[in-house]
Amino acid sequence: MKRHGLCFLLVIALIVSLAGCGGNSGSAADKSANSAAGSAEEGEEKAVTLRMSTGHPEEHVASETVREFVDKVEKDSNGSIKIKIYYSNSLGSQDVIVNGLMDGSVDLSFEYLDASYAPVSDIAALPFIVSNYDELQYLFSPGSNMYSTIKNSFDEVGINLLGIYVPGFSGLATKSIPENYNTCSPKSKPIRVWNSNPAIEAYEAMGYNCVAIDWSDTYTSIQTGIVDGTTGQTATGVYTFVRDVVNYYIPYMYGPDYVHLVISQKTFNNLSQEQQDIIQNAAETTISKVYENLENMENESLKQLEDAGIEVLPLTDDERNEIAEQVRETVWPSQEEVFGKDILNSIYEDLEACKK
Repeated sequence: MKRHGLCFLLVIALIVSLAGCGGNSGSAADKSANSAAGSAEEGEEKAVTLRMSTGHPEEHVASETVREFVDKVEKDSNGSIKIKIYYSNSLGSQDVIVNGLMDGSVDLSFEYLDASYAPVSDIAALPFIVSNYDELQYLFSPGSNMYSTIKNSFDEVGINLLGIYVPGFSGLATKSIPENYNTCSPKSKPIRVWNSNPAIEAYEAMGYNCVAIDWSDTYTSIQTGIVDGTTGQTATGVYTFVRDVVNYYIPYMYGPDYVHLVISQKTFNNLSQEQQDIIQNAAETTISKVYENLENMENESLKQLEDAGIEVLPLTDDERNEIAEQVRETVWPSQEEVFGKDILNSIYEDLEACKK
């Protein structure tokens, strides 16, 4: 009986042993399959959804450029990069957006970034920095000294400049006709100027009383009479944002109204090289298209203002050039203390390069 019991136990042990060997063999095969699947997954691009803020409303012409950029990124990445757009600063004020770009909680932004975050970027606000569309495209595109200077200034605060969107030249929109608007003689009523030292000094040199006011407070400041008008917008910008509170527009062609297309450096670093290239290429391609029909777009925008009942005050080329020359002579030399001689000289080099 004991012998039979011992044989039975040996048989059971053998079965268990064989089962164990079979299980290990199967487990090894499974591990191999899982490893191969993991390798395949690692070879694919990681899918991401990015948050993008813009200060423009959904119906603004600039938002069309934003959507074109987003669509191109998604298409070229085969859907591995999706971008959700938040219009009209719905993610928060500029302080919130910029801090978000710095810490990575906001991925992309399409709006003018105040020079208080990257002071050297204000070099683009030099008054009458360009005088025609060729100079405009050259200075505000990759390859120019000015563009490199601005990009480097954003790099220092953890923001990666992808491009500068320029919808045209800016002027002055007002409730009443400024006296001597076609000269640099003194004017009586205050106007709103964005937070930029060159811009404030320039409009003061043009004879205006300037008040620095955030863009978000501009409409109500004109409406309540704190200021009589606002600078820094193209005809399109005036029509979109303040046409209900102004009656006149002066096409000074002070300089380009521009916004920065940027991505958080933290976000950018978390993308693959291929994804980074796709986003950069989409930015450059989309923005460069704006220049193809820019002059015609501006003429159409001026007509749009007139159709809305806003009078476009006339300026001859001679009057505009005289104002520009006087302002440059007054303001540019003082900016050497702000930006340094080397940076200013690099701008002169850009303008000379445009002539070649």
